[in-house]
Amino acid sequence: MKHRRHRSRAAGSFLISLSLAFTAVSCSLTGQIPGSSEVESESDKLAKTLLSSADFVTNPASISSKSLSAFFLVKSTARGSVLNVSPSSPSTQAFDLSLDSSSVSASYLTSASDFSESSTALPSTSWIVVGVSFSEDPASMDLTVNGTLAAAPTQSGAPTSPLSMARYPVVTAAALKDVLFFTRALSRDEQSAMLLYLAKKNSLAITLDPALKIPVNNSSDPNFAPAQNVIQAKCHSCHSAWSGVSANYYFSSGLAVKGQAENSALYYRLTGSTGSSGPKTMPTSGSISASEADLIKTWINNAP
Repeated sequence: MKHRRHRSRAAGSFLISLSLAFTAVSCSLTGQIPGSSEVESESDKLAKTLLSSADFVTNPASISSKSLSAFFLVKSTARGSVLNVSPSSPSTQAFDLSLDSSSVSASYLTSASDFSESSTALPSTSWIVVGVSFSEDPASMDLTVNGTLAAAPTQSGAPTSPLSMARYPVVTAAALKDVLFFTRALSRDEQSAMLLYLAKKNSLAITLDPALKIPVNNSSDPNFAPAQNVIQAKCHSCHSAWSGVSANYYFSSGLAVKGQAENSALYYRLTGSTGSSGPKTMPTSGSISASEADLIKTWINNAP
């Protein structure tokens, strides 16, 4: 395992303090993306929603969050740490992205000796479309390079969730462009939307990994809208991050398993749900009727 984290904030890096503005993307999709124009349209809609959400950091002089997602273009000739988000020391309580001559690596560091790291081969293209999503769990991290999802991270020492404190994004100025930050770990369909957004904006060709979830039009599933209405009414007071998400969000995040409601936490955690899985204690405030829970069960069991 490569571990190149003892780095100073040298010249050529700068503290991001800028407002990011976005315009509509009109160029055609050059990436090799499975599906139809409907898929592209839903991807565009989801990217637009994300870029106007409270999770998008429009002026990232500092970020206070235990989780983080970032999407950007980086030159394949860059070396060393090109993106670091940490309180003061780049190797403590930090998220880090680095390149060497053969690989791209993302690290989640509690200290210089306690970290989780994921890496994948360095592409030969001049510019690389990179997405990285850090959750509060050091073992759960997604690194995507030109649409290819890296293997699950490996750990050294005993990394723990970084403290919730202000962290300062530092990038290598000449190596990165179009840096987009979100203060949560995005689901895989959301990651797909942002990767496609950057590829289209820069007329770059990428091929999405089959493990990534491509946003699709929920209108093809008549059971989703009734289920989503129940989720919104009964769950959003505690789970506000679920507001406005697509059906794919629940499946790609592991909250639901297509065709298996009784093995889906989104359903089996509900009071009155069927099956042996549990505990069945949701919602923690208020109540949910058997017919309301059945709408979620019907949607999951019959999802296309």
